[in-house]
Amino acid sequence: MPQMLNLIDMTRSGPFYHAAGVAGDCKAISPNRNYTMTIYTIYPRDYRFTSAYVYIEKVERQSCQSLRVR
Repeated sequence: MPQMLNLIDMTRSGPFYHAAGVAGDCKAISPNRNYTMTIYTIYPRDYRFTSAYVYIEKVERQSCQSLRVR
């Protein structure tokens, strides 16, 4: 089942992205952590707001010093 990705500056109106696949080990991604990711849109979702299923190609864990504070 695809999991929703929460992005920096994401609002209640979107954009909404759902992870449909991950290159390599999907266990490298944990909830409630910040990552820099290279993602590719696979296909759009039929939704009122910007929304798509994406494929995650590259994942890098962000250090605390590189995080943006909202």
